[in-house]
Amino acid sequence: MSTNQSLPDGLILSAGFSSRMNRFKPLIGLQDKPLLLHIIEKMSTSCNTITVVTGFRHDEIVSTISPLLKPELQTRVQFVYNASFAEGMYGSLKTGFRALQESEWVLFHFVDQPGIPAPFYKEFVSQIERSYNWIQPRCEGRNAHPILIHNSLFTLIYEQNEFQSLRDISRLPVVKKKLWGCSYPGVLMDIDTDEDWEKFITSQTSDATP
Repeated sequence: MSTNQSLPDGLILSAGFSSRMNRFKPLIGLQDKPLLLHIIEKMSTSCNTITVVTGFRHDEIVSTISPLLKPELQTRVQFVYNASFAEGMYGSLKTGFRALQESEWVLFHFVDQPGIPAPFYKEFVSQIERSYNWIQPRCEGRNAHPILIHNSLFTLIYEQNEFQSLRDISRLPVVKKKLWGCSYPGVLMDIDTDEDWEKFITSQTSDATP
């Protein structure tokens, strides 16, 4: 994979069952592209490489997304399979960080957040400071996602078994957290259900209306 060490590496979790929806989230069509591809393309403007952790329907994700990648992204996107994806999201998280242990910073992203606009990523990455190892957006008084995580925390994530989520790690004294106040409400939106999806589509239509 080509590298540009001035940028973080991107990590997208796309391994779950989408069990709360009647469709498979990563491959839902959005403006003639799979939802996952939209996120990859937006992140690519501000990330060096992008790693997608897969699990359920791995082959379908790879065979659908790979041919659609722009030529300049072919060498910058990799798919990593988590064989234990059925055991929960944290296992997929560990798989991703283990694959990126040589990275300095990782921009960690969920596949169910397609509503974040492209300008967010450049602004977010510009918040990186060496005095912090965890940078998180905050909007409307709430902490949100995605999250920038420094290499100094990677071992805690992929080697320790007592943790069940990033929230557990975020409470440790070793975490030096920066909360970045932003005005991008898309960081608060997770698409978990069909109702969430309909709300998202409605919001996109409203934004496009002159």
